[in-house]
Amino acid sequence: MTSSSTSSALTPLGAQVRLLLLRFLLSFVIYSICRGIFCLYNQDLLEISSAGQLALMFWGGLRFDLSAIVYTSLLLTTLSLLPLPQAYSRGYQRMLTGLYRIVTSLVIILNLGDVVYYRFTLKRTTLAVFEEFGDENPFQFLRFFVDYWGVTLLGIGLIILFCIIEGKLPRPKQRPTGRMWAFYLTSLILLGGSIYLSIVAGRGGFTSETRPITLSNANIYIRRPQQRALVLNTPFSLIRTIGKSSLPEYQYMPFAEVPKYFNSIYTPGSTPVSGKYKGRNVVLIIWESFAREWVGGLNQDIPGYQGFTPFIDSLMQRSYVFTNGYSNSQKSIDAMPAIFASVLKPHVPFVLSIYSGNNITALPARLDS
Repeated sequence: MTSSSTSSALTPLGAQVRLLLLRFLLSFVIYSICRGIFCLYNQDLLEISSAGQLALMFWGGLRFDLSAIVYTSLLLTTLSLLPLPQAYSRGYQRMLTGLYRIVTSLVIILNLGDVVYYRFTLKRTTLAVFEEFGDENPFQFLRFFVDYWGVTLLGIGLIILFCIIEGKLPRPKQRPTGRMWAFYLTSLILLGGSIYLSIVAGRGGFTSETRPITLSNANIYIRRPQQRALVLNTPFSLIRTIGKSSLPEYQYMPFAEVPKYFNSIYTPGSTPVSGKYKGRNVVLIIWESFAREWVGGLNQDIPGYQGFTPFIDSLMQRSYVFTNGYSNSQKSIDAMPAIFASVLKPHVPFVLSIYSGNNITALPARLDS
């Protein structure tokens, strides 16, 4: 009798968990479909060279889809697993259905909106767009729905199809009965475990050293900067740029006065190293937290100086050496943008900022020009 009672108490909970997992799976499908539409509509800009490269980007995109899904579904997950018998009533289930459909429909609208808007920015929309167009009439953006009516109709069709499929998912048919302590205990365990796993999935890993994944993590799946938008999704880009403010605009002098002091237009090929290394492999050695005074090759003007870097000293005899050493950042994450692109920390580390997807020219391109 005890086993039977426990089973009957857990059956509705099992149905609720099954429904939640199916909704997560359906969300993955929706995100992938939106990514496919994004790829087809912008394939001329993405410049994808092979099917293997495309598959890698779609595979990498699942990581960012998972993060976006758990964040946008956190309320749904919590409400679905609350240890309340009332959570299995018809009215409560309708509320969960409405919540899931509204959130997923908004996800579809955001992702398909970037299908069009990407052609103007070459990156996913972030919260910076609200600062850029803060003084504009927001209703002007409604013209996108008319001007790009094909994508609009596609979005409406996808939302309708999604609602039809979601409506066919099996739902709990009854409230928990029997020995309720098993239901309450199991629900609490599942709720706590689900919230913990949601945080882990949103961050992108289990370990304490894992920095929450951000927009720049998509770079490991691409070969060209503009392809990063295909790996990412718009909800993730919006969530990850919350609190990432843009740089204030400073104007120290009229633009017409600038040529009096320096030439603000850089001409490739005007530096001593431009073009000298075209077609050759270049190895750049970067020292971190290593003072100039320890390097023998940088202190040859001091009689009898004994260095501590004999191997580096030997390399310096046949290398292009920068003899002046400067601290260009406070943390390791800031060093690479500073050294390769002369971009210092914009309030937050560059690779975590809203500017990480910008098309900038770095040292490798200068050496190749």
